[in-house]
Amino acid sequence: MIKMFEKDNVTQQEVDAVNEKVAKCENNQQIVETLKTVKKSEIEIMPVASAEQYKVSDVRYVPYYEHDETGGLEFEFYTSHMNAVKSPLLLTGPTGTAKTLSVAAYAAYLKALCLQVDCSEGTKRADLIGRFIILDGSVKFQLGTIPHAIEIANQTGQAIIDFEEVNGLQPHMQKVLNQFLDWRDHIYVPEITRTFQVAKDKKLMVFATMNPSTYGGTNELNKDFKRRFTQIKWPYPSSDQEFKIIEHDGVDEKYVKGIIQLGMELRASEAQGDIDNSPSPATNQKFCDVLREYAKNPRISACFNGKGALHYALLHTIVNEFDIPIQKDLVQKRIGRIFGIKTLGDQKADDD
Repeated sequence: MIKMFEKDNVTQQEVDAVNEKVAKCENNQQIVETLKTVKKSEIEIMPVASAEQYKVSDVRYVPYYEHDETGGLEFEFYTSHMNAVKSPLLLTGPTGTAKTLSVAAYAAYLKALCLQVDCSEGTKRADLIGRFIILDGSVKFQLGTIPHAIEIANQTGQAIIDFEEVNGLQPHMQKVLNQFLDWRDHIYVPEITRTFQVAKDKKLMVFATMNPSTYGGTNELNKDFKRRFTQIKWPYPSSDQEFKIIEHDGVDEKYVKGIIQLGMELRASEAQGDIDNSPSPATNQKFCDVLREYAKNPRISACFNGKGALHYALLHTIVNEFDIPIQKDLVQKRIGRIFGIKTLGDQKADDD
C-alpha cells in the first residue's frame, strides 16, 4: 500500500518509487490496488496549455513536402480516415521515404497540432499515460502523451498523434495502447481514476510509422495491436516522382538525376544482399542540400579539378555510410560510372 502521499514534504525519490511500483503493475486493477490509500481527489493534474497557445506556425517548421503533383493520394486517405472511418493508420516502409514528414505536412495542411511519440525499447507506461511528479513542494500528476493529445484535440477541435517507429515498443507496451486505438477511443488513467476521451464533435487522428521488420531494433507487433490499424504500404518513389519530390533549386539537373539513379541501383543491390544499406530519398535530399552549400565555397569547389563540391558531397552523404571495404568499393564504382569521378577520400587533391 502507498501511504506516503498523506504526509507533508514528500521527496522526489519517494514519488519516483511510487511511479516505479505502478510501472511494474500488469493491469489497471493492480494499479488501483497499489494506490488504494492515495487520496486521488487531492492530487492536482498538471494542466494542458490553452487552445490559444497552440499556434501551429509557431510550433514547428515542416520541410518541403509534395504530394498531389506526384500522384500521391495520401492526404485524401488521411482525410477519409479522420472524417469517416476513424481507424488509426499504420504507415509501413523503408527508412527515409517521408512517412513521418507526410504526417507532419498533413498536420500543417490542416493547421492542426501534431504530437510525435518516439517509440523504443525504453518507452515506458509513464511516458504514454502519465506519472506523479513533485512541483512546488506538492505531488501532482503529469499527463502522458496520449491523454495530453486527447485534451489538445478537445481544446482545439482537431489534433494528430504519431507513434514513430511503433514496432520499437515492447509487446507489453503495445497492449497499453489497445483501448485507445479501438472503438472505445479513450484512455483510462487509474492513478487519478479518470477517463480521457475525444469529444464527439472533436477529432484526434492516430498515425503510427514503422520500418520493415527486417530492420534491427524492432519487435513484432501483437496481432490484437496490429489489427486495430489500417495499414498503408509506403514504397520507394519512382525516379520521376523522386525528381519532383527532391527540392533541388541551384543544383545541376544532371547531378540530381545522377543521385537518383545511384539510389535506385544501390537499393536494388541492397535487396540482393550485396550491401547493408542504400540511399533513401531523404539521403538524396541531403546530398542536394550539401552539394548546393559546398558549391558556394570557393576552396571546396577548387579541389579535384573544380569538382570538389561534387566529390565531397558524394563522399560525406553516400560513401561514408559504408564501412565494409567490399561494399564501399561497389559504391565507389557505381559513383565513378554515373558521375565520372573517383571518390578518393577526405584529403585535398588537385586532380582525380
